[in-house]
Amino acid sequence: MDTIRHMTQLIERIGLAMAGLACGTFVAASVGHANIGVLQSEWASLVIVVAGGIGFAAASGLQYRETRRSGLDPVCLLCAIGTFLTSVMALTSVGVLVIGTDPPAVWLSLLAASWIGGVVLQIAAAGVARYGDRPPRRSILVAPAQLRDAA
Repeated sequence: MDTIRHMTQLIERIGLAMAGLACGTFVAASVGHANIGVLQSEWASLVIVVAGGIGFAAASGLQYRETRRSGLDPVCLLCAIGTFLTSVMALTSVGVLVIGTDPPAVWLSLLAASWIGGVVLQIAAAGVARYGDRPPRRSILVAPAQLRDAA
C-alpha cells in the first residue's frame, strides 16, 4: 500500500513540475521579447523555466502543521503566496503573448522578478516544511536530561 501511495505522490510531483516548467516557459517567452540585456539571454530563460519546475514540484505534497496562536501556518502562507504569485505572473505572460502587445521593459522586469520571487517562496516553504523541525544529524552536545538518564 505504501508503494502505491509513494507512486501517486511521485506522479503528482512530476505533473506539477511539468506545469511549473510550462508556466516558466510562458514567462520566459514574454520576458525574452523585452529589450533588457540580461533577460534576453538563453541562460536567463533556462533559469526561469527550471526554477518554475523546481518550485511547483517542491511545493506539492507539503504537510502543514497546526499552530496554536493564530491558527495560520507560516509555511502554508509562504507556499500559498508563492503559488498565487507564480500563477498570476504565468497568466499575465500568456495574456501578453496572446494579445501581442509590447509592454514597457519595466513591467516585464517586474513580471520576471515577481515570478522568481514566487518560486523562491515555494522552495523556501518546502524547505521549512521538510527540514525546519529536524534536529541536527550529529551533535557532540549532550543535554542535561540525557546525563541524568545515563546515571
